[in-house]
Amino acid sequence: MSGEVFMVCRGKLPSMKALVAGALLVAAASPAAAAGVESIVVRQGDTLLGLCRQQLENPARCRDVYRVNRLRNPDLIYPGQLIAIPVELLKGTPVAGIITFVRGGATLAGTGGNRQPLRLDERVGEGARIVTGADGAAEITFPGGSSVLLRNDSELQLVRSRAKGEFHLLRELRLGLGRVISRIRQATGREQRHLIITPSAVAGARGTTYRVSVDRDALTRSEVLDGTVVVGAQGKEVAVGGGEGTIVRKGGAPHSPIALLPPPAPLDLQPLYRADPLRISFANVSGAVACRFMLGRDREVKEVVRQQLVAGCEAFAATGLDDGSYYLQTESIDQFGLAGLPSAPLPVVVRRHPLPPYTMTPAPGASVRQGPVDFRWLKVGDATSYRLQVAPAAGFAAPLRDEPAAGTAWRADSLAAGSYLFRVASVAADGFQGEWSDPLAFTVIPPPPTPAVAPPEQAGGEMRIRVNDVCPGMTYRFQLARDASFAEVLLDRREPRPEVAFPAPTAPGSYLVRVQCIDTDGSAGAFSPPQSFEVPRHIPWWGLGVLGGVGLILGLVL
Repeated sequence: MSGEVFMVCRGKLPSMKALVAGALLVAAASPAAAAGVESIVVRQGDTLLGLCRQQLENPARCRDVYRVNRLRNPDLIYPGQLIAIPVELLKGTPVAGIITFVRGGATLAGTGGNRQPLRLDERVGEGARIVTGADGAAEITFPGGSSVLLRNDSELQLVRSRAKGEFHLLRELRLGLGRVISRIRQATGREQRHLIITPSAVAGARGTTYRVSVDRDALTRSEVLDGTVVVGAQGKEVAVGGGEGTIVRKGGAPHSPIALLPPPAPLDLQPLYRADPLRISFANVSGAVACRFMLGRDREVKEVVRQQLVAGCEAFAATGLDDGSYYLQTESIDQFGLAGLPSAPLPVVVRRHPLPPYTMTPAPGASVRQGPVDFRWLKVGDATSYRLQVAPAAGFAAPLRDEPAAGTAWRADSLAAGSYLFRVASVAADGFQGEWSDPLAFTVIPPPPTPAVAPPEQAGGEMRIRVNDVCPGMTYRFQLARDASFAEVLLDRREPRPEVAFPAPTAPGSYLVRVQCIDTDGSAGAFSPPQSFEVPRHIPWWGLGVLGGVGLILGLVL
């Protein structure tokens, strides 16, 4: 785990000795003295000792005030006289900060050690310690607009935050672990001092932008973005300029300045990302062993939603992002662990919803008989309509069907035999189309063939219908009717063989038969053209002989 402090200061840069005097330093840091004085106007009845008791943090240092002002007699000061007091001696007025941002797990530990959840708009004074958890972050904003943002897994103590006299501000931050970003605004007419204290070093400046980080081994890293920073440890100091960094190991002296690496450049940044995971490729940076990617909700990348340290800087990938606008910031990491210059925030827009529907029919890899093909999918909650495409197996470059659909079903009236792909996308109320579903492959196969019917055969009161055996492994359906539309079917039989026998019709007249093949999956081919046959009307000749004999007898009698 490493920590990071990012600070913005302005003004003339003093030496380290002038910056850190009066600061609460750890054993490894170098003590020094601060620059600057405040002038106090003597009023009626004031004494030098009384002023020291009122103004000095340690009244015993009153002799220093006496020497600075070269007073001949410290007991003789008069109204209207200006008494110069070194800033480092002043007691100062505490300046509290306000919590202006908090998310996730973040607690505040007061001077008594008790912890409580950090709340928005809460005042934070000297001695307070803020701890953020794995998903936590918090921001302290001070009068004048300066702010300190704690990232996740961070520990920061506000050692001092004081206005010393009318023209000087002092803020000392102790970074124990984690990452902190400080943005310091110059207060009009005031000189500011900012010290970042770690277990192994002190970094201070009045006019620069820089970062300080510390890990669990107390290794301190300082990276200067512009201006100059003096980093001190073990009685030694190093001036680090803009675009340079240094490291300090616990018990060691600062390393000579090292040039910071440029940020990695994106190779395929898109205006809109629809797929999950989001993935952006980056060019390798010479000398980089890793890259840090931070994806935030705001342009300052303050509210980080995803953070990755990636070896080789190949790509940034994130899953499960909500729809919305983000900003991605990148940094290269060198062999010393120094973070390079940060990139400008890269805008990233994600919109994955409405999600693609789950397709139901045809089933993946299914074979469907030629004819109407039904397509069905499940409803997507935030979709108001859908768009579907059917294309040849070669791909969707030239789809055969590209249709809107109001519901969750659509029918293709006719598709030729062949291999196809099908996909469907959800469409939101504002007309935005989501990502396509995964392509679904299916095959349209021809229907069973149509058999040819041989002329019906009648023998011994039995009719026999035969067809050519063109449907092996299928069943044959025979139908008999008297009308060409087969509205009233007299016989409907299925046979495993290409023939059927049934009693010959007794009623005279015309009859028609037709046959179709039915596959094992129930698919039926077309009926054969109807084949007709006649059942003749039978005349009872013996009856005519009887009638003739009766007529002859009647003629003789009459």
